[in-house]
Amino acid sequence: MPDHNFDFDHAPDRRNTGSLKWDDMGHMFNLSPDEAANAIPLWVADMDFASPPAARDAVARLAERGVFGYPADGNACREAVSHWLATRHGWTVNPRHLLPLPTVVASLCLAVRLFTRPGDGVVIQTPIYPPFRAAVQDAGCRVLANPLALTTDADGNPFHEMDFDALDTALADGGRGAKMLLLCSPHNPGGRVWTRAELTRVAELCLKHGTLMVSDEIHHDLLLPGHAHTVLASLSPEVAERTITAVSSAKAFNVPGAGLAHVVIEDDTLRRTFRAELTGLGIRHPNMFGLATTEAACRHGGPWLDALMAYIAGNAALVRHVLGQRLPAVRVMQPQGTYLSWVDFRPLGLAEADLLHRVRHEAGVVPSPGSSFGPEGEGWLRLNLGCPRALLRTALDRMADVLGK
Repeated sequence: MPDHNFDFDHAPDRRNTGSLKWDDMGHMFNLSPDEAANAIPLWVADMDFASPPAARDAVARLAERGVFGYPADGNACREAVSHWLATRHGWTVNPRHLLPLPTVVASLCLAVRLFTRPGDGVVIQTPIYPPFRAAVQDAGCRVLANPLALTTDADGNPFHEMDFDALDTALADGGRGAKMLLLCSPHNPGGRVWTRAELTRVAELCLKHGTLMVSDEIHHDLLLPGHAHTVLASLSPEVAERTITAVSSAKAFNVPGAGLAHVVIEDDTLRRTFRAELTGLGIRHPNMFGLATTEAACRHGGPWLDALMAYIAGNAALVRHVLGQRLPAVRVMQPQGTYLSWVDFRPLGLAEADLLHRVRHEAGVVPSPGSSFGPEGEGWLRLNLGCPRALLRTALDRMADVLGK
């Protein structure tokens, strides 16, 4: 029997390893060398844990072989991803409907450029992962913001819901009809796992207005206990024909540096158009390390992922406990998915610039600033929970020491 006693309380030292998260934060956030050496990064969404043993073993086998030539077409990897989607999410897709490319963000950018024209309206639901807005603006399209409604859950914590009346208006786009909706499912930064009923209403409205749906589901495997993910395209054949779904093992299995994602496109015409663009851009051969880590993770990484999410649930509880005890005015959104925590610091009465200065330069903690997710995020911070609990506790205590004065 395999050993499933995974250790998330200890992580490799990532300093001086060429890590974006650890080694680039100093110049990215204007930290002094001493500040950078002491800082705890809770910003970019990669985890500090070692990737699952199956993925590491796959890389070791490649390295031992010692030849890194062009890989084959990746059919074994596509079959593994398709099997994973069927067994974990109940979504059966033809492996040939999966197109490989380096990142999910690249798939969003390509989709906007391929299926809209400059000046077209594209709907995003804010606050939102920053590349969504950039993908729209960089293509010369108009951002049609559909802000999520900020409500409270049964325990009085902040909670995101979709405003469907406002979504209907945004999709109408003054009678022109929005050309595309970029959906983030589960949602980043708030960690909402959209229900089947919510997604059904989204699809109904998009079909009503003739709007193409592009669904970023990179966080779909990162589910906290009690929550289940619904793939948007799985709702019906009609929805599938008007949906481009982007998936990757990068987040769930902590292999973003391996550089592999897939778009799943069931409509033949959309898929041919997308494939032709990939060919025209010279994106022909998937990264062999991405193929190896993805296939291994999909075939053998389930137990590691389950253990990871149990650990992340404990980290999320720690955030609520420490901030609830030491900064009781601060409001923590309870994530349903992802390994991210979206925290409202506005009750402290600090301007965001002052809040960030205190947290980064005095507390020595580097989170993601809320305003980078849109104006609705002003005064919030996004915390990355993908680290050992002791390190997270130190970061939270540092923040409380400074902000609780």
